[in-house]
Amino acid sequence: MPQSVFVVNENGLVIDFQSLQLATKPGTLAEGYFYDEDTNFTAAASPKVLLIGNKLGCQATDGWIVVDGAGDIQVEVSKDNTPTWGAKMTYKSGEKLTLSRLGVCQIRLTHSGTNSAWRCLAN
Repeated sequence: MPQSVFVVNENGLVIDFQSLQLATKPGTLAEGYFYDEDTNFTAAASPKVLLIGNKLGCQATDGWIVVDGAGDIQVEVSKDNTPTWGAKMTYKSGEKLTLSRLGVCQIRLTHSGTNSAWRCLAN
């Protein structure tokens, strides 16, 4: 069984590179990782497009998006760096989309009427 490798940076960010679990608040991640969050996702901030491929220089093949707030969030995925979106998927509070083997370049998050919160980590 592979062992986890933990890294702690000067901002107190702890990353388990084996399972890609974020333990504390966001900070500067190691090269090759994308992280973003919105702790108060409102209609004014919607839609939010996460340009993962631009940051990584390639498609993300692992990671997650989790909904932390009360409201639902609609998620769409693009496998290239154009706004060619797949089907809208609705995620409720506490639900997580795992990005394993999806080959994601962009993700669009859309507010669904009730304010919410989300986090995304990808590599």
